[in-house]
Amino acid sequence: ATIAHQIAAWTVLARLETNDQLIARVMSLSGPVSASNNRQANGGTYGTPSSATHGIARSVNTPVTAALHAGLTRLGVLPKNREGLLWLMNRHSDSAWCDQVSAVVMKLSPNQRQGLALRHLMPLALMRQALDRAALAAIDRRFASDDRLMWADRLVIAHVVRALESSAVVSSLFAQADQDHADPRTEYGGVLSWTDGSRDNTGHAYQAETFASLFEISDRRFITSQVMMERLYQGLAHYHFHAQTHENTAYFGPGEGDLKFAERLGAACLVFTFVDVNTLAVHYHQPGRVVIELGTITRPNSP
Repeated sequence: ATIAHQIAAWTVLARLETNDQLIARVMSLSGPVSASNNRQANGGTYGTPSSATHGIARSVNTPVTAALHAGLTRLGVLPKNREGLLWLMNRHSDSAWCDQVSAVVMKLSPNQRQGLALRHLMPLALMRQALDRAALAAIDRRFASDDRLMWADRLVIAHVVRALESSAVVSSLFAQADQDHADPRTEYGGVLSWTDGSRDNTGHAYQAETFASLFEISDRRFITSQVMMERLYQGLAHYHFHAQTHENTAYFGPGEGDLKFAERLGAACLVFTFVDVNTLAVHYHQPGRVVIELGTITRPNSP
């Protein structure tokens, strides 16, 4: 089966089977799979793989099956749709990165592993370099009563809050928002990520990388490109602006399309909305239609 067929087969399986059944199938990919040992690995409940699973079961040593097995056994994640599997395959191709993240994941407590997803892995890998314990503890306290958020979600938010303390990041975001405001053809957006280790004058190592919309459809649409997606696989969060006017509270926070985007990709996302010419409201959102107001950022050197 081709890679595309294997990806399609996996998305069908993910809709039809329970999480435990999917785990059993992935664990059976750790070695050559025959009808007999497939039955044994799955507790004798499945028998010979169905036609929908042949592409997965017969092709053990492929980028798809290798990524699924490593994702489950080394990284603690198991994507359930096409977008998540493409994300995992992209990251699995970087063996040094997998080694780095796996070493961190293996040290997590059961509570910290709860709800672990692909969007959490880069923040985990760079936790010690970019965050101090006080920053993470402050976010833990702030959102301790919000049962929508797992520990790993709070870690992502801690990175976001830390990034928005960076004068370089805030300056870049306002410059991009101003460009968006002046351009009626499309919305602007990008990826909040980490630098290559260099820090700004406030000691932060984050950056706001802008990417052009794939298509210029309207002033209220941002279409992600493949180039941006590949950067997001290594980033912290996708962001875009609601900058049509400088008093844009009618479009405050993520819209329905934004929420569906986060759900489909499994990504952490940010929406920056102009409250006035010198102020952007910040909304964080993630899969599960979870929306968190993170306050505002202010234009540097504004009155």
